Amino acid sequence: MSVRGPRALSMDLGVFLLPLLLVKGTAIMVAEPAQVVAASTAIVAGSTGVDSVAEYKPEWTLQQFAAAAYIDQLRELPFGPSPLLHIVERQPTPNPGPNTDPTVNENPILPPPDVNVKMILKSRSGNTALINHRRYRVGDAIGNDGWIIESISTRSVVVVLPGTGRTATLSVPLPRSR
Repeated sequence: MSVRGPRALSMDLGVFLLPLLLVKGTAIMVAEPAQVVAASTAIVAGSTGVDSVAEYKPEWTLQQFAAAAYIDQLRELPFGPSPLLHIVERQPTPNPGPNTDPTVNENPILPPPDVNVKMILKSRSGNTALINHRRYRVGDAIGNDGWIIESISTRSVVVVLPGTGRTATLSVPLPRSR
């Protein structure tokens, strides 16, 4: 390790301070003081002979008035949902009502599988759904109740219960807004 002398330290300091001093000094010399700028505008205004400037009032057309009224209406509306989130429209499940057929009571209506769809993976050979940390394709059975995957779209999986024709849509959960 070498010991640096005072001359080397002053050279290092000069390398950093010299450009700073040159730029700041030039800026001070070139800039006009505030008093000179204010006086020059007063001289220009006084030399034109105009004592006061009349207020400018634009003449609007009917279309411009209508546009301004529409803009005022839009300003009063609340903001909608975030355009960055994909909204999944869910259809309400119809209420079948009380069952009077004795054969239906022998085979209870099975609810859709209670699973967690994590994500949908796209590939050339077909979409794959990651459900409960396992990969599923169209035609695979989910759980022991007999639900089978009918289709896999961008953000949802449609499952069907064979023999009954019942379908259910399982969606990938949306990110939570804070």
